[in-house]
Amino acid sequence: MLLLELVLMLLLCAVALGWVARHFKFPYPIALVAGGAVLSFIPNLPRFPFDPQLILVLWGLFITAVAVALRFVWVYPATHLPRLLSRKERENAPPERADPLRAEITDRILLAAPEGADFTPKAELLARLRHAAIKAERRELIRLWRANEISDEVMHHLEEILDY
Repeated sequence: MLLLELVLMLLLCAVALGWVARHFKFPYPIALVAGGAVLSFIPNLPRFPFDPQLILVLWGLFITAVAVALRFVWVYPATHLPRLLSRKERENAPPERADPLRAEITDRILLAAPEGADFTPKAELLARLRHAAIKAERRELIRLWRANEISDEVMHHLEEILDY
């Protein structure tokens, strides 16, 4: 029963310290460390001897479980949701958005094509898509740069990468 009371007291202290940290607007890990330091000065708290190898194994299992949970919670939806959304977007895309993109892709293909090269429809489509992606990346870079989210050096470096 003593162990249960001690665990409940520690949980209550952690919640209270988190609330204090949020109220005074400083990071809660600092509050938890400071609270732990204060609790260490309380006399006659029971000590529980643990085998260090057991703690290491339990910590490893915890980290593995967190990584697996994150994989299911974040990576799986983040991978499949854009595919579903983009399919719906493609089906509902108005022609006034698609036509300028096709024209731009065609122009870029003609500029990048080696002389005398015959394009199959598949190769032409792939080249058009590649050039459209480059143009979209440039637009996004310019938007980020104008919003001061990236520096001039980063902007120039990424433009150089896109040029190749």
